[in-house]
Amino acid sequence: MLSAVWFRVLLVALAGACGALARWGTGYLVQSSLGRTWPLGTLVVNALGCIVFGAAMGYIKPEQMQQPGDEVMRLVLLTGFCGAYTTYSTFAFDVYELWISRGPWWAVGNIAAQLIAGLTAIVLGVAMGRAVG
Repeated sequence: MLSAVWFRVLLVALAGACGALARWGTGYLVQSSLGRTWPLGTLVVNALGCIVFGAAMGYIKPEQMQQPGDEVMRLVLLTGFCGAYTTYSTFAFDVYELWISRGPWWAVGNIAAQLIAGLTAIVLGVAMGRAVG
């Protein structure tokens, strides 16, 4: 039988693999559907990831983590899946590419859009999680 630590490692790794595949699939679908003029794939991935993260945080209420499944949910959903799904490193690279290819205003516009969408999605996700929990 796996030790508790190795079981947690396995959970995070499997959830991370799912998050990475979901991130790639979402980005691919958005970019192939809407074009590559603007990094909409990353915007959609980050917004959806923030909603999922916010909903999980609203539901789990980390300051009150008392249920036995709360730690497993946090490891699987937040650390594993969302950790691999929301890729702010891609966001940073998109900003860099926009700056180089289209100029600083396109880059600043992307930064503003990402932050506004992410913060709005976190607020919505937390409200959704608290409504369910």
